[in-house]
Amino acid sequence: MQVGFNTTQGLRGNKASSHPLAVHQHQAVNGDKQSKVKANFPDSPFISSQPLRYNVQLNQQLTSLQQADRYLHEAERQIAQLHNAVQQGKGSTEVQQLAEKTVDWLQRRVLTSANTVDRQLNIALEQTVKVNFSWQDANRVLQTSQEETLLFSSQGAETKVVAIRFPAEGNIRQNLLALNKGLGRLGIHGELTPHGQVRFSIDEQDWQGINQLHVRGEGHRFGSSDMQPLMLTAETALVDEVRHITEQPLEAKKHLGSMQQALTQMTGQMRELNEHKQKVHRSIESMGNFSSSRSVQLMAESLAGKLAEGKTHYNLLLQALHGQGNIHNSTVRNLLGS
Repeated sequence: MQVGFNTTQGLRGNKASSHPLAVHQHQAVNGDKQSKVKANFPDSPFISSQPLRYNVQLNQQLTSLQQADRYLHEAERQIAQLHNAVQQGKGSTEVQQLAEKTVDWLQRRVLTSANTVDRQLNIALEQTVKVNFSWQDANRVLQTSQEETLLFSSQGAETKVVAIRFPAEGNIRQNLLALNKGLGRLGIHGELTPHGQVRFSIDEQDWQGINQLHVRGEGHRFGSSDMQPLMLTAETALVDEVRHITEQPLEAKKHLGSMQQALTQMTGQMRELNEHKQKVHRSIESMGNFSSSRSVQLMAESLAGKLAEGKTHYNLLLQALHGQGNIHNSTVRNLLGS
């Protein structure tokens, strides 16, 4: 007769996780909303406690750095080449060809940089890429003090309707707060600039959808009969300036200032990228290097102690198994019968 003996895996670690070591976005579990707050960049090492998590996040950070760096370096090279050609008074055909090539590269920004660079050629390693835009009637909507309900309708791939109630005698900040509460459901956020203007922003992936945004009011801010389209204009970017050169190469010199400003900005962005790279390298070095020979000795002694403890545990387990094998059959029957 044999008696089964179950033990926990005290001496061996669990089998490696079956999750692939690929870069994927984390998905929410059981319908819980995923937090939008991301860890500091780069993430601190978790080699000892959570190796899988650290390896995946480190891979994501390194990949983001490389993609942003490659894109900005090529953009800088092409813009500098176009800037020099215009400044030196090259022929319109040559300038136009260079401008078309540059526009093509700038338009492939989302795919080529994997969304690590925004329209203004700023790096976006931690946050979501945004598009800043203006709304032609925004100031009139916010400055009107009458009580009114506006009905906004987004008629893209998925129709969304939002109703916003503006309070009576509301000031600009109160009206902006009400507007943000409503349009926030569509991913739109507005803020007042230091010059008193209103600037809106939205995730770049949602920008095309809000071009189909319509509104209807109660006769104060907007009419109550039909839905009216909103006039939204994205903030001017370098790609718009260079596109003008492709259309009017003879007027290219008017855009020299914009190109020079973009080159200066990209220099600053690449300097920031280098700082991020140094942080990542320091994180990697902190995992693999010991500060002194004494640290190596202490680590070796600690490992030897763990192995010695494992031998003791093994001997105890072996004695327990031998003890089970020597139990008399009648004792086992009595235990089972009770």
